[in-house]
Amino acid sequence: MFKCNKKLISFAIIISSINFAIAASHKTLPNYTELLNALVQGDEIRAVIAFNKCSPLSGNAKDTNDSLGGMNFNNFNKYKIQTNGQAKDVIATSVTLLTQHSQHGPVYNYVRLHVFEDGTTEVLSQILDPKNYALLGQATFACHLGNDKEQNSITLYDLS
Repeated sequence: MFKCNKKLISFAIIISSINFAIAASHKTLPNYTELLNALVQGDEIRAVIAFNKCSPLSGNAKDTNDSLGGMNFNNFNKYKIQTNGQAKDVIATSVTLLTQHSQHGPVYNYVRLHVFEDGTTEVLSQILDPKNYALLGQATFACHLGNDKEQNSITLYDLS
């Protein structure tokens, strides 16, 4: 048998606890202003979208009961957009990934997320044929920002 140094074991437990706490901690960004401030600082931001908690605005939005999406704000734009005759600031990001669709087989899924200054959001999802980029289907959703303690449809995490 080998002898254990109690101080060394205590130190290892403390360091492990600190590392676990750091790894498990993250800040949620419940509104446009906090998102913009985090992006300006260069923070790493991730959006998690629960589509079943969003409201379909257009398109074919069937079977969203367990649909969950995630995207990072690695690339984003901030600009003004006209909606209902008013110019609103928006932060936009998008991602395209090759995935498997239940009806179409392998497809590209293009997803764009708009976060507006008034706290509203819009998610556009398009299904594209990977051979010729033909549009096979699309849906637009209105979602609600919140934090991970609430049951909202989009949670923005500051992972920095």
